[in-house]
Amino acid sequence: MKRMTTGIVVAVVMSTVAYGQATPAALDRSSQTISADRAEFEGLRGTTIIVDWDGSGDYTTIQEALDASTNGDTIIVMPSEGSPSGAYVENIVFPAQAITLRSSDPDDPAVVAATVIDGNSNGSVVTFQTGATTDTILAGLAIRNGFSYSGGGIFCQSSSPTIDRCTIRGNSADYGGGMTNRESSSPTLTDCKIYGNSAHLGGGLYNFDQSSPTLVNCTIGGNSSDYGGGVYNLMQCNTTLTNCAFSGNIADSFG
Repeated sequence: MKRMTTGIVVAVVMSTVAYGQATPAALDRSSQTISADRAEFEGLRGTTIIVDWDGSGDYTTIQEALDASTNGDTIIVMPSEGSPSGAYVENIVFPAQAITLRSSDPDDPAVVAATVIDGNSNGSVVTFQTGATTDTILAGLAIRNGFSYSGGGIFCQSSSPTIDRCTIRGNSADYGGGMTNRESSSPTLTDCKIYGNSAHLGGGLYNFDQSSPTLVNCTIGGNSSDYGGGVYNLMQCNTTLTNCAFSGNIADSFG
């Protein structure tokens, strides 16, 4: 018989995360041009790179932009809404550099919902390379449909990126349906929604081998697994939760 956790709110140690300047909503393409976008994002650190599926940006895929970026760059991903698949269908590898990858407006839930990376059940949707630090930033994107052995949505190994205002949903894996953190990974997640993911261990998150993620103002709900519906820690892991809400996570053991 599976157990369900409901209505749990956890408050521990307070912490803050910042990723940079917010921008106006970006769903109405009729009022947008790339030149306007560049003016809008002026003042961001390094070079600003625009990704747009319709060919009007610098690149049409996120991985191309990541491969071309260097320390200090900001990559702006325009909404995928309206594209043939409704998403950027790719499995991206994030280099261990001080790069910000973000939607056009991480503060607007509608923009976040419309800026989707879809893993096409072909591995982790986002992989952070070893050595990523808090200056490696992912903000305001929806991450879905990943399927892998470990970390269906996001995979961190010896990496500690900043993940802000992202939605991680509908991913699956043997370990860490939504996210896996392993080998001393200490990412910081702020204002993220992790829901509808599934795994054998850790439906929402799986933390392994001295990994210590910090979650602030996050919602973890509707995830399922055999062990640890919401979060599963193994081998000296310490997850810090501040004002996080857990609900509707299901597991055979350790709900």
